[in-house]
Amino acid sequence: MKKEIEVSNDIKISKTSFKGNCISLPYLTLVDLLGEPSPADGYKVDAQWSFKNKSGEIATLYNWKNGPNHTGRGRIEDIKQWNIGGHYKRPASESLIIVMRALVERGIDKNIPLADLLENT
Repeated sequence: MKKEIEVSNDIKISKTSFKGNCISLPYLTLVDLLGEPSPADGYKVDAQWSFKNKSGEIATLYNWKNGPNHTGRGRIEDIKQWNIGGHYKRPASESLIIVMRALVERGIDKNIPLADLLENT
């Protein structure tokens, strides 16, 4: 089955930022579902994934200041909270839908209650 959401390290993510939603999943679960993350900035971000839908809209999934790059403690495998980002002119719900669709297309356990997965900040 062809996937509607592309996940790639080659997607240009300039001018994206936090859109107000977070998800809670272990790092290794994300690697299993999405593949290895893109290289991050080495300071505030340890891992990030980039997504693009068929319309060309972009979303990102990344940790922010909660991993070893920023805190100097722990391991990347310990990260469970991930920010959802997107272009500033697009609604937050669009970025959330892109990320969630990518996870569903790649086999996330559909028995996980949505309230357990999402964190609104």
